[in-house]
Amino acid sequence: MYAILIFACRNAWSIISLLLLMTLLAATQLDNVRVEISSSDLLVQDDPERDYFRQISAQFGDEQVMLLYLQGQTLVAPEQLSALAESIQQIETLPFVERTESLFSVPYLKTIDGYLNKDPYFLKDKLPHDLAEAEKILQAAANNAFVKRTLLSEDGKVMAVAIVLDKAYKQANDLQIVEQIDLAVANLQPLYDKVLTVGYQHVRNAVGAKISAEQGSLFPLALLVLLVCLFILLRQLVDVLIPVLTATLSIIWTLGLMGWLNIPLNVVTSVIPILLIIVGSTEDIHLLSEFRRSQLNGMNKMDAVIAMASKMSGIVVLTFVTTFIGFLSVGLSKIEVLWQFGLLSATGLLFNFLITVMLIP
Repeated sequence: MYAILIFACRNAWSIISLLLLMTLLAATQLDNVRVEISSSDLLVQDDPERDYFRQISAQFGDEQVMLLYLQGQTLVAPEQLSALAESIQQIETLPFVERTESLFSVPYLKTIDGYLNKDPYFLKDKLPHDLAEAEKILQAAANNAFVKRTLLSEDGKVMAVAIVLDKAYKQANDLQIVEQIDLAVANLQPLYDKVLTVGYQHVRNAVGAKISAEQGSLFPLALLVLLVCLFILLRQLVDVLIPVLTATLSIIWTLGLMGWLNIPLNVVTSVIPILLIIVGSTEDIHLLSEFRRSQLNGMNKMDAVIAMASKMSGIVVLTFVTTFIGFLSVGLSKIEVLWQFGLLSATGLLFNFLITVMLIP
Protein backbone atom coordinates (compact mmCIF):
# COMPACT_ATOMS: atom_id res chain seq x y z
CA MET A 1 0.00 0.00 0.00
CA TYR A 2 2.91 2.33 0.76
CA ALA A 3 4.22 1.89 -2.79
CA ILE A 4 0.78 2.61 -4.30
CA LEU A 5 0.40 5.84 -2.33
CA ILE A 6 3.86 7.06 -3.32
CA PHE A 7 3.34 6.02 -6.96
CA ALA A 8 0.04 7.91 -7.09
CA CYS A 9 1.74 11.03 -5.70
CA ARG A 10 4.58 10.94 -8.24
CA ASN A 11 2.26 10.24 -11.20
CA ALA A 12 -0.54 12.61 -10.28
CA TRP A 13 -1.69 13.66 -13.73
CA SER A 14 -1.68 10.09 -15.07
CA ILE A 15 -3.76 8.95 -12.09
CA ILE A 16 -6.20 11.86 -12.45
CA SER A 17 -6.57 11.15 -16.18
CA LEU A 18 -7.23 7.46 -15.47
CA LEU A 19 -9.86 8.28 -12.83
CA LEU A 20 -11.52 10.78 -15.15
CA LEU A 21 -11.63 8.24 -17.99
CA MET A 22 -13.10 5.53 -15.76
CA THR A 23 -15.70 7.98 -14.42
CA LEU A 24 -16.74 9.04 -17.91
CA LEU A 25 -17.11 5.39 -18.96
CA ALA A 26 -19.23 4.66 -15.87
CA ALA A 27 -21.35 7.77 -16.48
CA THR A 28 -22.36 6.46 -19.91
CA GLN A 29 -24.25 3.64 -18.15
CA LEU A 30 -26.17 5.80 -15.67
CA ASP A 31 -29.18 6.09 -17.99
CA ASN A 32 -29.55 2.30 -17.76
CA VAL A 33 -30.00 2.38 -13.97
CA ARG A 34 -33.63 1.86 -13.05
CA VAL A 35 -35.69 1.39 -9.91
CA GLU A 36 -37.49 -1.95 -9.82
CA ILE A 37 -39.62 -3.29 -6.98
CA SER A 38 -40.40 -7.00 -7.01
CA SER A 39 -41.66 -9.33 -4.31
CA SER A 40 -39.52 -12.09 -5.81
CA ASP A 41 -36.43 -10.25 -4.51
CA LEU A 42 -37.53 -11.15 -0.97
CA LEU A 43 -37.69 -14.88 -1.71
CA VAL A 44 -34.97 -17.36 -0.79
CA GLN A 45 -32.70 -18.39 -3.65
CA ASP A 46 -32.56 -22.07 -4.65
CA ASP A 47 -35.68 -22.71 -2.59
CA PRO A 48 -37.59 -25.76 -3.90
CA GLU A 49 -40.83 -23.92 -3.11
CA ARG A 50 -39.95 -21.39 -5.85
CA ASP A 51 -39.67 -24.20 -8.40
CA TYR A 52 -43.00 -25.56 -7.20
CA PHE A 53 -44.56 -22.11 -7.56
CA ARG A 54 -43.23 -21.80 -11.13
CA GLN A 55 -44.63 -25.27 -11.91
CA ILE A 56 -48.08 -24.36 -10.59
CA SER A 57 -48.01 -21.03 -12.42
CA ALA A 58 -47.12 -22.73 -15.69
CA GLN A 59 -49.88 -25.30 -15.21
CA PHE A 60 -52.73 -23.07 -14.04
CA GLY A 61 -51.62 -19.64 -15.23
CA ASP A 62 -50.32 -16.59 -13.41
CA GLU A 63 -52.23 -13.62 -14.74
CA GLN A 64 -51.35 -10.08 -13.79
CA VAL A 65 -54.59 -8.23 -13.13
CA MET A 66 -55.41 -4.60 -12.40
CA LEU A 67 -58.83 -3.50 -11.21
CA LEU A 68 -60.82 -0.48 -12.27
CA TYR A 69 -62.86 0.44 -9.19
CA LEU A 70 -66.12 2.36 -9.68
CA GLN A 71 -68.24 3.57 -6.76
CA GLY A 72 -71.45 5.59 -6.84
CA GLN A 73 -75.07 5.78 -5.80
CA THR A 74 -75.88 4.71 -9.36
CA LEU A 75 -73.52 2.65 -11.49
CA VAL A 76 -75.38 2.04 -14.72
CA ALA A 77 -77.11 5.27 -15.73
CA PRO A 78 -77.11 5.62 -19.54
CA GLU A 79 -74.35 8.27 -19.54
CA GLN A 80 -72.27 6.17 -17.14
CA LEU A 81 -72.58 3.03 -19.23
CA SER A 82 -71.75 4.92 -22.41
CA ALA A 83 -68.59 6.43 -20.90
CA LEU A 84 -67.61 3.10 -19.31
CA ALA A 85 -68.00 1.25 -22.60
CA GLU A 86 -65.77 3.85 -24.27
CA SER A 87 -63.12 3.54 -21.55
CA ILE A 88 -63.10 -0.27 -21.72
CA GLN A 89 -62.70 -0.11 -25.48
CA GLN A 90 -59.71 2.24 -25.09
CA ILE A 91 -58.17 -0.02 -22.45
CA GLU A 92 -58.50 -3.09 -24.66
CA THR A 93 -56.61 -1.35 -27.47
CA LEU A 94 -53.56 -0.77 -25.25
CA PRO A 95 -50.70 -3.06 -26.37
CA PHE A 96 -49.97 -4.39 -22.87
CA VAL A 97 -53.59 -5.40 -22.17
CA GLU A 98 -54.66 -8.93 -23.06
CA ARG A 99 -58.37 -8.55 -22.24
CA THR A 100 -60.86 -7.12 -19.76
CA GLU A 101 -63.46 -8.87 -17.65
CA SER A 102 -66.60 -6.91 -16.72
CA LEU A 103 -70.35 -6.86 -17.10
CA PHE A 104 -69.59 -6.05 -20.73
CA SER A 105 -67.96 -9.47 -21.19
CA VAL A 106 -69.43 -11.90 -18.63
CA PRO A 107 -72.20 -13.98 -20.27
CA TYR A 108 -75.76 -13.36 -19.11
CA LEU A 109 -77.37 -16.75 -19.61
CA LYS A 110 -81.08 -16.51 -20.41
CA THR A 111 -83.63 -17.87 -22.83
CA ILE A 112 -85.11 -15.69 -25.57
CA ASP A 113 -87.93 -17.17 -27.66
CA GLY A 114 -86.91 -20.64 -26.51
CA TYR A 115 -83.24 -20.20 -27.43
CA LEU A 116 -80.32 -19.97 -25.01
CA ASN A 117 -78.72 -16.54 -25.16
CA LYS A 118 -75.27 -15.89 -23.65
CA ASP A 119 -74.64 -12.29 -24.62
CA PRO A 120 -72.95 -10.16 -21.92
CA TYR A 121 -75.06 -8.29 -19.40
CA PHE A 122 -74.37 -5.05 -21.26
CA LEU A 123 -73.66 -4.83 -24.98
CA LYS A 124 -71.46 -1.91 -26.01
CA ASP A 125 -73.52 -1.28 -29.15
CA LYS A 126 -76.93 -1.85 -27.51
CA LEU A 127 -76.99 -0.13 -24.12
CA PRO A 128 -80.18 0.26 -22.03
CA HIS A 129 -82.16 3.39 -22.80
CA ASP A 130 -83.09 4.25 -19.23
CA LEU A 131 -81.86 3.71 -15.68
CA ALA A 132 -84.72 1.38 -14.69
CA GLU A 133 -83.87 -1.10 -17.45
CA ALA A 134 -80.17 -0.94 -16.57
CA GLU A 135 -80.86 -1.44 -12.86
CA LYS A 136 -82.91 -4.53 -13.69
CA ILE A 137 -79.94 -6.00 -15.56
CA LEU A 138 -77.62 -5.03 -12.70
CA GLN A 139 -79.87 -6.86 -10.25
CA ALA A 140 -79.72 -9.95 -12.46
CA ALA A 141 -75.92 -9.71 -12.40
CA ALA A 142 -75.98 -9.45 -8.59
CA ASN A 143 -77.78 -12.81 -8.49
CA ASN A 144 -74.90 -14.44 -10.40
CA ALA A 145 -72.50 -16.10 -7.94
CA PHE A 146 -69.60 -15.56 -10.38
CA VAL A 147 -70.26 -11.80 -10.42
CA LYS A 148 -71.33 -11.06 -6.85
CA ARG A 149 -68.39 -9.94 -4.67
CA THR A 150 -66.14 -10.21 -7.71
CA LEU A 151 -67.26 -7.61 -10.23
CA LEU A 152 -70.16 -6.22 -8.20
CA SER A 153 -70.50 -5.51 -4.48
CA GLU A 154 -73.37 -6.89 -2.42
CA ASP A 155 -74.97 -3.49 -1.93
CA GLY A 156 -74.73 -2.65 -5.64
CA LYS A 157 -72.71 0.52 -4.99
CA VAL A 158 -69.33 -0.67 -6.30
CA MET A 159 -68.52 -2.20 -9.66
CA ALA A 160 -65.16 -3.43 -10.93
CA VAL A 161 -63.51 -4.05 -14.27
CA ALA A 162 -60.69 -6.58 -14.28
CA ILE A 163 -57.85 -5.60 -16.62
CA VAL A 164 -55.73 -8.64 -17.53
CA LEU A 165 -52.23 -7.65 -18.64
CA ASP A 166 -50.33 -9.37 -21.40
CA LYS A 167 -47.33 -11.08 -19.77
CA ALA A 168 -45.61 -11.49 -23.13
CA TYR A 169 -45.48 -7.72 -23.63
CA LYS A 170 -42.22 -6.48 -22.07
CA GLN A 171 -41.85 -2.97 -23.47
CA ALA A 172 -44.15 -1.07 -21.09
CA ASN A 173 -42.93 -0.28 -17.59
CA ASP A 174 -45.12 0.23 -14.52
CA LEU A 175 -45.28 4.00 -14.94
CA GLN A 176 -46.44 3.73 -18.57
CA ILE A 177 -49.07 1.13 -17.66
CA VAL A 178 -50.47 3.24 -14.81
CA GLU A 179 -50.45 6.48 -16.81
CA GLN A 180 -52.09 5.05 -19.93
CA ILE A 181 -54.84 3.24 -18.04
CA ASP A 182 -55.53 6.29 -15.88
CA LEU A 183 -55.76 8.35 -19.06
CA ALA A 184 -58.26 5.88 -20.55
CA VAL A 185 -60.57 6.14 -17.51
CA ALA A 186 -60.25 9.92 -17.00
CA ASN A 187 -63.69 10.51 -18.61
CA LEU A 188 -65.31 8.46 -15.81
CA GLN A 189 -64.20 10.75 -12.99
CA PRO A 190 -67.17 13.20 -13.20
CA LEU A 191 -69.72 10.40 -13.49
CA TYR A 192 -68.91 8.33 -10.38
CA ASP A 193 -68.27 9.20 -6.74
CA LYS A 194 -64.93 7.40 -6.81
CA VAL A 195 -62.90 6.09 -9.75
CA LEU A 196 -59.50 4.51 -9.26
CA THR A 197 -57.32 1.75 -10.61
CA VAL A 198 -55.48 -0.61 -8.28
CA GLY A 199 -52.88 -3.26 -8.90
CA TYR A 200 -49.35 -4.41 -8.25
CA GLN A 201 -48.11 -1.95 -10.89
CA HIS A 202 -49.43 0.95 -8.78
CA VAL A 203 -47.61 -0.36 -5.71
CA ARG A 204 -44.31 -0.79 -7.54
CA ASN A 205 -44.67 2.57 -9.23
CA ALA A 206 -45.44 4.31 -5.93
CA VAL A 207 -42.56 2.64 -4.09
CA GLY A 208 -40.18 3.41 -6.97
CA ALA A 209 -41.24 7.05 -6.97
CA LYS A 210 -40.77 7.18 -3.18
CA ILE A 211 -37.26 5.75 -3.49
CA SER A 212 -36.34 8.31 -6.14
CA ALA A 213 -37.78 11.14 -4.03
CA GLU A 214 -35.91 9.98 -0.93
CA GLN A 215 -32.67 9.80 -2.88
CA GLY A 216 -33.21 13.42 -3.86
CA SER A 217 -33.72 14.47 -0.22
CA LEU A 218 -31.50 12.09 1.77
CA PHE A 219 -28.50 12.34 -0.55
CA PRO A 220 -27.99 16.12 -0.01
CA LEU A 221 -28.64 15.64 3.73
CA ALA A 222 -25.95 12.95 3.95
CA LEU A 223 -23.55 15.23 2.06
CA LEU A 224 -24.30 18.10 4.43
CA VAL A 225 -23.68 15.95 7.52
CA LEU A 226 -20.39 14.73 6.02
CA LEU A 227 -19.28 18.27 5.14
CA VAL A 228 -20.03 19.57 8.64
CA CYS A 229 -18.18 16.69 10.31
CA LEU A 230 -15.17 17.05 8.00
CA PHE A 231 -14.99 20.79 8.58
CA ILE A 232 -15.04 20.27 12.35
CA LEU A 233 -12.30 17.63 12.13
CA LEU A 234 -10.02 18.99 9.40
CA ARG A 235 -10.73 22.73 9.06
CA GLN A 236 -9.38 22.78 5.48
CA LEU A 237 -11.63 23.45 2.49
CA VAL A 238 -9.69 21.06 0.24
CA ASP A 239 -9.78 18.36 2.91
CA VAL A 240 -13.54 18.82 3.22
CA LEU A 241 -14.16 18.55 -0.52
CA ILE A 242 -11.85 15.61 -1.30
CA PRO A 243 -13.87 12.95 0.62
CA VAL A 244 -17.00 14.25 -1.09
CA LEU A 245 -15.25 13.91 -4.45
CA THR A 246 -14.06 10.35 -3.76
CA ALA A 247 -17.55 9.37 -2.57
CA THR A 248 -19.16 10.92 -5.66
CA LEU A 249 -16.79 9.11 -8.01
CA SER A 250 -17.37 5.78 -6.25
CA ILE A 251 -21.14 6.27 -6.48
CA ILE A 252 -20.87 6.96 -10.23
CA TRP A 253 -18.70 3.86 -10.67
CA THR A 254 -21.09 1.68 -8.67
CA LEU A 255 -24.24 2.90 -10.42
CA GLY A 256 -22.46 2.62 -13.77
CA LEU A 257 -21.64 -1.00 -12.99
CA MET A 258 -25.27 -1.64 -12.06
CA GLY A 259 -26.42 -0.06 -15.32
CA TRP A 260 -23.91 -2.10 -17.31
CA LEU A 261 -24.94 -5.38 -15.62
CA ASN A 262 -28.65 -4.42 -15.76
CA ILE A 263 -29.01 -4.63 -11.96
CA PRO A 264 -31.89 -2.41 -10.77
CA LEU A 265 -32.11 -0.40 -7.58
CA ASN A 266 -34.57 -1.85 -5.07
CA VAL A 267 -35.78 -1.00 -1.58
CA VAL A 268 -32.47 -2.16 -0.04
CA THR A 269 -29.79 -1.35 -2.64
CA SER A 270 -31.13 2.20 -2.92
CA VAL A 271 -29.27 3.05 0.32
CA ILE A 272 -25.86 2.21 -1.19
CA PRO A 273 -25.10 5.78 -2.45
CA ILE A 274 -25.68 7.22 1.04
CA LEU A 275 -23.67 4.37 2.56
CA LEU A 276 -20.71 5.18 0.31
CA ILE A 277 -20.81 8.82 1.40
CA ILE A 278 -20.71 8.05 5.12
CA VAL A 279 -18.80 4.76 5.43
CA GLY A 280 -16.50 5.44 2.47
CA SER A 281 -15.08 8.62 4.01
CA THR A 282 -13.15 6.83 6.80
CA GLU A 283 -10.01 6.15 4.71
CA ASP A 284 -10.00 9.76 3.49
CA ILE A 285 -10.07 11.07 7.07
CA HIS A 286 -7.20 8.80 8.17
CA LEU A 287 -4.96 9.89 5.28
CA LEU A 288 -5.80 13.58 5.32
CA SER A 289 -5.47 13.98 9.09
CA GLU A 290 -2.02 12.36 9.09
CA PHE A 291 -0.91 14.46 6.11
CA ARG A 292 -1.96 17.71 7.84
CA ARG A 293 -0.32 16.63 11.11
CA SER A 294 2.96 16.03 9.28
CA GLN A 295 2.72 19.46 7.68
CA LEU A 296 2.17 21.05 11.09
CA ASN A 297 5.40 19.38 12.20
CA GLY A 298 7.26 21.33 9.51
CA MET A 299 7.45 18.81 6.70
CA ASN A 300 7.10 19.83 3.06
CA LYS A 301 4.35 18.30 0.93
CA MET A 302 6.36 15.36 -0.41
CA ASP A 303 7.76 14.44 2.99
CA ALA A 304 4.29 14.75 4.48
CA VAL A 305 2.94 12.35 1.84
CA ILE A 306 5.76 9.88 2.60
CA ALA A 307 5.02 10.13 6.33
CA MET A 308 1.31 9.67 5.61
CA ALA A 309 1.99 6.59 3.48
CA SER A 310 4.36 5.00 5.99
CA LYS A 311 2.14 5.53 9.05
CA MET A 312 -1.35 5.13 7.59
CA SER A 313 -1.04 2.51 4.85
CA GLY A 314 -1.55 -0.42 7.23
CA ILE A 315 -4.38 1.29 9.10
CA VAL A 316 -6.19 2.24 5.90
CA VAL A 317 -5.91 -1.28 4.50
CA LEU A 318 -7.16 -2.78 7.76
CA THR A 319 -10.07 -0.33 7.89
CA PHE A 320 -11.04 -1.16 4.33
CA VAL A 321 -10.64 -4.94 4.65
CA THR A 322 -12.77 -5.22 7.79
CA THR A 323 -15.51 -3.03 6.33
CA PHE A 324 -15.34 -4.82 2.97
CA ILE A 325 -15.58 -8.29 4.51
CA GLY A 326 -18.40 -7.15 6.78
CA PHE A 327 -20.59 -6.02 3.90
CA LEU A 328 -19.48 -8.88 1.67
CA SER A 329 -20.65 -11.35 4.32
CA VAL A 330 -24.19 -10.04 3.81
CA GLY A 331 -23.86 -11.42 0.26
CA LEU A 332 -23.86 -14.93 1.74
CA SER A 333 -27.55 -14.53 2.46
CA LYS A 334 -29.85 -16.66 0.34
CA ILE A 335 -32.44 -13.87 0.25
CA GLU A 336 -31.91 -12.27 -3.13
CA VAL A 337 -32.32 -8.64 -2.09
CA LEU A 338 -29.74 -9.03 0.72
CA TRP A 339 -27.38 -10.93 -1.58
CA GLN A 340 -27.48 -8.06 -4.06
CA PHE A 341 -26.99 -5.48 -1.31
CA GLY A 342 -23.98 -7.29 0.15
CA LEU A 343 -22.17 -7.68 -3.17
CA LEU A 344 -22.97 -4.19 -4.48
CA SER A 345 -22.11 -2.38 -1.26
CA ALA A 346 -18.82 -4.30 -0.97
CA THR A 347 -18.03 -3.48 -4.61
CA GLY A 348 -18.85 0.18 -4.03
CA LEU A 349 -16.54 0.28 -0.99
CA LEU A 350 -13.80 -1.34 -3.08
CA PHE A 351 -14.23 1.37 -5.71
CA ASN A 352 -14.14 4.01 -2.98
CA PHE A 353 -10.93 2.56 -1.53
CA LEU A 354 -9.16 2.43 -4.90
CA ILE A 355 -10.21 6.01 -5.74
CA THR A 356 -9.13 7.23 -2.30
CA VAL A 357 -5.61 5.72 -2.35
CA MET A 358 -5.05 7.02 -5.88
CA LEU A 359 -6.64 10.47 -5.64
CA ILE A 360 -5.64 11.76 -2.20
CA PRO A 361 -1.83 11.50 -2.72
